[in-house]
Amino acid sequence: MAKRGPGQEVVATRPTRPFGPAGIAVLAAVAALLAIVVRSAWVCDDAFITLRSIDNLVHGHGLRWNVAERVQPFTHPLWMLVLAAGYLVTREPYYTVLVLSIAISGVTAWWLATRVAASPPGALLAMLILGLSKAWVDYSTSGLENPLTFLLLALFASYALPDGPDPRRRATALVLIAGLVATNRMDAVLLVLPALFGALRPLPWGRRLRTLALGFAPLAVWELFAILYYGFPFPNSAYAKLATGIPRLDLIRQGLRYFRNSFAFDPLTLAVIVAAAIFVARRRLRGEILLLAGAGLYLVYVLWIGGDFMSGRFFAAPLLLAAAVLSRWRPQPLRVVAFLPFVAAVLAGLITPVSPVYSGADYALKHRDRASDAARITDERAFYYNETGLLRAGRGTAMPDHRSAHEGRQARDRGPAVVVRGGVGMFGYYAGPQVHIVEPWAVTDPLLARLPIPVGAFWRIGHFRRDIPAGYEETLRDGGNRIADPRIARLYEAIEVVTRGPLLDGRRVKEIWKLNTGAYQIEPR
Repeated sequence: MAKRGPGQEVVATRPTRPFGPAGIAVLAAVAALLAIVVRSAWVCDDAFITLRSIDNLVHGHGLRWNVAERVQPFTHPLWMLVLAAGYLVTREPYYTVLVLSIAISGVTAWWLATRVAASPPGALLAMLILGLSKAWVDYSTSGLENPLTFLLLALFASYALPDGPDPRRRATALVLIAGLVATNRMDAVLLVLPALFGALRPLPWGRRLRTLALGFAPLAVWELFAILYYGFPFPNSAYAKLATGIPRLDLIRQGLRYFRNSFAFDPLTLAVIVAAAIFVARRRLRGEILLLAGAGLYLVYVLWIGGDFMSGRFFAAPLLLAAAVLSRWRPQPLRVVAFLPFVAAVLAGLITPVSPVYSGADYALKHRDRASDAARITDERAFYYNETGLLRAGRGTAMPDHRSAHEGRQARDRGPAVVVRGGVGMFGYYAGPQVHIVEPWAVTDPLLARLPIPVGAFWRIGHFRRDIPAGYEETLRDGGNRIADPRIARLYEAIEVVTRGPLLDGRRVKEIWKLNTGAYQIEPR
């Protein structure tokens, strides 16, 4: 047990143990949560962007999107490595992604309930929150990096929340986990930043620096590899989506629409984050405050960048932290008020027709028509579930049974080609290495990602379409630089040296420096 401030109750720092009736109830809740995850399991198109890169790596073409050029299209190096390890064994994308995602989500739930929660009621409340949150359930699978982020955050919370006896050892563990969080997805480090600084503060400066160097070594290694291999420190999608020239105020307005979308279709998620803030304000425990401050910092970031086109995706990780904080709840026995959090969670989770509890094999058929709102923020699971949902499998057809996958197989059969198209995930994976794909939204294309979007052009968050420069397709198809605009032609020559030239060539090193310091900036017209 650990004492709190004067006049405040004593809070157990030991997590719930799975023994006795209360422990059995907690494990049953974990199993129920996992069942909801399985019933809702699906894979999105963007997951296959990573899988195409992994497939190229496994078959000796390098970790790249198009085999002709070194480009990093994925934002999650650590998750990519986890998927690559599974894919190396199975050579199969769909079930490999789902099995890994479900297994990691199950471990996350178990860890949260048995190693983070301070009481059986707190553990049950956390499981109820996660199971009723559309955002958390949707992205416990999907093929994106969220499951691994959830697990790392649960591990982080287990060290950040209890008042352990050895702050130095706790700080080391928190820094190590934070380094993995950043390696999994760089912007996710905002979720753990306040608690990380809080843990390091008591240490001498020398020990702080040594601990940070050790903990963030995986990220440093990846960054060195990325600069050497790809020529750039950030994934290609960062250049495509973050340097668009769109006014910040317009992006913030879009971010507000993202919040509004979540509250309309998944009211529980944001309500729980607010409830956790109130809970923390009343308890005034430093670890809880810092952990929830990370969730708040991340939400500000989500607003700043304009949110996302995937409904709820960026709220799932803050919700995990909120659930971890609320799992520290220890109600007084035999008091009616102890049931109110459960009642509130159930009502908020069941009020929407797209609640995970209602999800079944017909989820897409019921909700696909209203999957996208006026701001073009999409219920991605409703959009793809009919062709990629786990409950839709087992019908004697290969999964995913999606049109893009079929078109990709047809493109593979036709042989080598340069193809311009959007929605490239499943198409790209099944088209194979001989098909060079130019994506107008620039997530996978190194040249387009560094071109501005046309002035006044329509945009959707996460989808910033570039015009294909005249002569670019011919350049890719026939060789030689045939791009008509001399400014773009010079930019392409530099990118070609970096993404296609010998790794240690002196000219390549110079062009890497020039490209990363803005030497070839092209202004919009």
